[in-house]
Amino acid sequence: MLQKTDSGVFIPIITPFTIQDEVDLNSFENQLDLILSAPVKGIVVCGTTGEGLYLSEDEKKTLIQTVVDYRTRSYPFKIIVATGTQKLDEAVSIATFAEEVGCDAALAYPPRTESQDEIILFYHSLAQATTLPILGYNIPRITGSSITPETYQKMVNKKSVIGIKDSSRDEKLLFEWKKVAPDSLVIVGEDTFISLGIEKAGATATIAGSGNLYPHDIDTLFQESQKGNGSTLQLELNEKVKKLLETGSFIGGLKAALKKKGMLVDDGRRVP
Repeated sequence: MLQKTDSGVFIPIITPFTIQDEVDLNSFENQLDLILSAPVKGIVVCGTTGEGLYLSEDEKKTLIQTVVDYRTRSYPFKIIVATGTQKLDEAVSIATFAEEVGCDAALAYPPRTESQDEIILFYHSLAQATTLPILGYNIPRITGSSITPETYQKMVNKKSVIGIKDSSRDEKLLFEWKKVAPDSLVIVGEDTFISLGIEKAGATATIAGSGNLYPHDIDTLFQESQKGNGSTLQLELNEKVKKLLETGSFIGGLKAALKKKGMLVDDGRRVP
């Protein structure tokens, strides 16, 4: 199980599709090979980079099981399952399935609401439905909801969550999570903020989408940031991210580059 004290690099694996728009499990396993060629801590499956919001529940469960089976025949690594939904019943279904097959944590979007009380209730209800550690996920541009530091503090105190992934792109907010919940797990979810989050904001882990292409670079950046020496490597990664975004989509850029490398049969995506 994921612990509050865990640190390291987690890569949110993309979800490859065939030309017929079906999940391409062969390419998915090729991608696992590429990512896990680096000494990363683990994999996030069905996350935002994995287009979790656009996957059916059955597709998510198939991908989760595939990662679990891969781990069984390879070596131990942590598996974080993103529920990929803002619906509580579906989040519970995905989290309980992840628990049954031996995953290590669930990463959950908040519901689409302006009520912080509803956000607290959502996470508390999810935590009561599974023994998996729960991670909050602050990414307002996707969810339309913002988890405030005060709300996060309450969720940690209620033991609804053990940590949070911050992808808000708000530099000031990144510094707040450890202030309100010092013993919680803070994860940098914005690739261009890794050095800042690790060196200055008290984060101890990162979930970095560009690791689908550059897993060794992300791991090196993380290790150097822990030593306080990540700024130059961060600038180099920022340039790579900028190039990926030239396609008009981060996920599209990742898939186009991976197809060029021969890792994907097709670079199709569902995310708009």
